[in-house]
Amino acid sequence: MSRARNLADLLDANGDVASGALDNVPPSNDASALTTGTLPIARIADGDITAAKLANDAKVVKSATAPASPSAGDLWYDSTNKVIKAYNGSAWVQMSNKFAATGGTVTESGGYKYHTFTSSGTFVAEAFGEVEYLIVAGGGGTASNGPTGNNPTAWDGGGGAGGLLNSSVGISAGSYTVTVGAGGPVAGGNPASIRNGGNSSVFSLTAIGGGGGGYYSQPGASGGSGGGGGGDTTTAGGAGTSGQGYAGGAGCDPPPEAGGGGGGAGGAGAAGVDCGTGAGGVGRDFSTWAAATSTGDSGYYAGGGGGGTGTLSRTSNVGGLGGGGNGTTVHYNAGTGNGTAGQANTGGGGGTNKTGGSGIVIIRYPV
Repeated sequence: MSRARNLADLLDANGDVASGALDNVPPSNDASALTTGTLPIARIADGDITAAKLANDAKVVKSATAPASPSAGDLWYDSTNKVIKAYNGSAWVQMSNKFAATGGTVTESGGYKYHTFTSSGTFVAEAFGEVEYLIVAGGGGTASNGPTGNNPTAWDGGGGAGGLLNSSVGISAGSYTVTVGAGGPVAGGNPASIRNGGNSSVFSLTAIGGGGGGYYSQPGASGGSGGGGGGDTTTAGGAGTSGQGYAGGAGCDPPPEAGGGGGGAGGAGAAGVDCGTGAGGVGRDFSTWAAATSTGDSGYYAGGGGGGTGTLSRTSNVGGLGGGGNGTTVHYNAGTGNGTAGQANTGGGGGTNKTGGSGIVIIRYPV
């Protein structure tokens, strides 16, 4: 004889099977017992179904917020966004109304779809979903001139890296403006902030452009990461933005004068040569993202630019890993400086007398 019971009779107030609800219920193999709103009690290979046996099975939870301490295989009906999600052991993956989007350059790798923006554009979400983002602003530029001749830019500070943001956010269906910041220019004059990089943004989140490098006795500008201080006197590097980047290094005097390195997203710029190394601060490692999108600098983004040197043949004032440009490596009386620009689409700060690198925005989600 088949036996069925109303599903509501078996559940507690939280929607879980009530303790003891299935104990001592005769088994049934009659498929006709399965009707709308009822639950058949069927025999399984290793015995009757009991509440104890169900305790280790996947749970289905209906709630407005994600269940605490989920196990792989658990299901969650997100009542706020009206979608079903499964827990894969590390994250909730949307199963119904599957997320899809357009915009940027689209690649797929390692179970994720990536949308890469190397210039401003629009990201269009076709359904609700949770996405991860990497937002990098433009790196700071450096000075084009100082107050005296003989290539005084050789001891200017390096540009700070663009600010970097990385986390996840739930978004609704709709269009989202993506802004990719330009690298800071090469420019003389005060204040150093005229050389700051441009901001990058999406989803109402803004990464701040890198601070411009100071020249002569001028401090570096504040930004996502701070610019290095000028090296004719001991001048401070600019401050970084909390959660986005680090400060620039101080300029160095007594002679030989040297500019400080620009700060990076992963570390501060160093003080000028002979007071330190003048190197740009290191960026942050996102090797998986870089490999999937063919971007970055050896997997890194947002390295600071190297400061200039006032002595002969110094090579320690390199840019930070993550696209930071190198500082000048020759004495200011020895000819034209040979700094290098920040790498495009990394947010790297410029080396002395060079521009900062443009920023980048990457959005990814499970497929």
